[in-house]
Amino acid sequence: LYIGAESKKQIAIDEKLDLFIDDSIRNCEEVSSANIESYLFASKINVKNPKSQNFNILYTWDEVYEKINSRKGDA
Repeated sequence: LYIGAESKKQIAIDEKLDLFIDDSIRNCEEVSSANIESYLFASKINVKNPKSQNFNILYTWDEVYEKINSRKGDA
Protein backbone atom coordinates (compact mmCIF):
# COMPACT_ATOMS: atom_id res chain seq x y z
CA LEU A 1 0.00 0.00 0.00
CA TYR A 2 1.51 3.30 -1.12
CA ILE A 3 -0.15 6.60 -0.27
CA GLY A 4 0.93 10.00 -1.59
CA ALA A 5 3.65 8.58 -3.82
CA GLU A 6 5.10 10.85 -6.50
CA SER A 7 4.80 8.18 -9.20
CA LYS A 8 2.67 5.12 -8.61
CA LYS A 9 3.61 3.97 -12.10
CA GLN A 10 7.26 3.74 -11.11
CA ILE A 11 6.38 1.95 -7.88
CA ALA A 12 4.20 -0.52 -9.80
CA ILE A 13 7.07 -1.20 -12.19
CA ASP A 14 9.67 -1.48 -9.43
CA GLU A 15 7.45 -3.84 -7.40
CA LYS A 16 6.62 -5.88 -10.53
CA LEU A 17 2.88 -5.52 -10.00
CA ASP A 18 0.49 -7.23 -12.36
CA LEU A 19 -2.65 -5.71 -10.81
CA PHE A 20 -3.22 -2.13 -9.69
CA ILE A 21 -6.27 -0.67 -7.92
CA ASP A 22 -6.63 3.04 -7.17
CA ASP A 23 -9.33 5.68 -6.85
CA SER A 24 -7.39 8.15 -9.01
CA ILE A 25 -8.08 8.06 -12.74
CA ARG A 26 -4.71 9.73 -13.35
CA ASN A 27 -2.86 7.02 -11.42
CA CYS A 28 -4.78 4.28 -13.24
CA GLU A 29 -3.98 5.88 -16.60
CA GLU A 30 -0.28 6.12 -15.78
CA VAL A 31 0.02 2.60 -14.44
CA SER A 32 -2.01 1.04 -17.25
CA SER A 33 0.34 2.74 -19.75
CA ALA A 34 2.98 0.34 -18.39
CA ASN A 35 0.74 -2.59 -19.43
CA ILE A 36 -0.30 -3.28 -15.85
CA GLU A 37 -3.93 -4.31 -15.40
CA SER A 38 -5.60 -1.39 -13.61
CA TYR A 39 -8.94 -1.07 -11.86
CA LEU A 40 -10.59 2.11 -10.68
CA PHE A 41 -12.01 2.01 -7.16
CA ALA A 42 -15.24 4.00 -7.34
CA SER A 43 -15.76 7.30 -5.56
CA LYS A 44 -18.55 9.86 -5.88
CA ILE A 45 -16.29 12.04 -8.03
CA ASN A 46 -14.40 9.66 -10.30
CA VAL A 47 -17.33 7.60 -11.63
CA LYS A 48 -18.88 10.79 -13.05
CA ASN A 49 -15.72 11.50 -15.04
CA PRO A 50 -15.96 10.25 -18.65
CA LYS A 51 -12.41 8.90 -18.40
CA SER A 52 -13.61 6.39 -15.80
CA GLN A 53 -15.16 4.43 -18.69
CA ASN A 54 -11.62 3.43 -19.71
CA PHE A 55 -11.36 1.20 -16.65
CA ASN A 56 -13.19 -1.61 -14.97
CA ILE A 57 -14.64 -0.12 -11.81
CA LEU A 58 -14.70 -1.82 -8.43
CA TYR A 59 -17.37 -0.47 -6.08
CA THR A 60 -16.78 -2.36 -2.84
CA TRP A 61 -13.96 -3.95 -0.86
CA ASP A 62 -15.70 -7.29 -1.43
CA GLU A 63 -15.23 -6.78 -5.18
CA VAL A 64 -11.54 -5.99 -4.61
CA TYR A 65 -11.19 -9.17 -2.57
CA GLU A 66 -12.96 -11.22 -5.26
CA LYS A 67 -10.79 -9.72 -8.03
CA ILE A 68 -7.58 -10.56 -6.17
CA ASN A 69 -8.73 -14.07 -5.28
CA SER A 70 -9.90 -14.78 -8.82
CA ARG A 71 -6.35 -14.16 -10.04
CA LYS A 72 -4.68 -16.71 -7.75
CA GLY A 73 -4.97 -19.37 -10.45
CA ASP A 74 -3.41 -17.00 -13.01
CA ALA A 75 0.04 -17.03 -11.41
